[in-house]
This record gives sequence, structure tokens and C-alpha cells, in this order.
Amino acid sequence: MYISTVGAHHIIKRMPETGAHHDPTCESYEPPAELYGLGQVAGSAIHESPEEGFTDLRLAFSLTKIPGRGPSIPTGTEHDSVRTDGSKLTLRATLHLLMPV
Repeated sequence: MYISTVGAHHIIKRMPETGAHHDPTCESYEPPAELYGLGQVAGSAIHESPEEGFTDLRLAFSLTKIPGRGPSIPTGTEHDSVRTDGSKLTLRATLHLLMPV
């Protein structure tokens, strides 16, 4: 963290990518990206542009409901794990991104 002077005001700011260096009880703490999967999708499914103030997310699900389309039909085989190439965010990953621990 550092203190920035804007006119006559002083503002406490957090340096990007340093949340993991904070104490876990600090409200600015953020777990390391590799611990909760963010490191696997950063740059491919999540594109941040701090200078413009935008974050682009590539989602693996639709945000709209299209009439006449039902859910996909299960194949009948169950898998022990879920695989993704990391190029798109699943619904669960999006929720984790929006509501951090």
C-alpha cells in the first residue's frame, strides 16, 4: 500500500498484484491467484485493462435464455473431474471471481 497525494488530499492506495502479501486478516488481503484458479484463466478468459478501467470476461455459458432450447442431454457416463482449457469462465468460476472468499 502507498499514500498518494491528489491536490490537498491524501489517499491510501493498494498496489496491483500485492494482495497476497497482506496479512489474511487485512481487508485488502487477496489469496494468491494460483491457489483459487485465477492464475489459470488470467490473460485468456480474463483481460484486465486498468488504464481504461475495463475487465473483459469470456464466459462458457450464455447470459440470455433462448426459447425452444432445452438443457443438454447427459451422455450417461460420469467423470471424476471437470476439464477446461482455461479460455472461458464457467458459471462457478465467474461467481468465485465476483464474490471472493
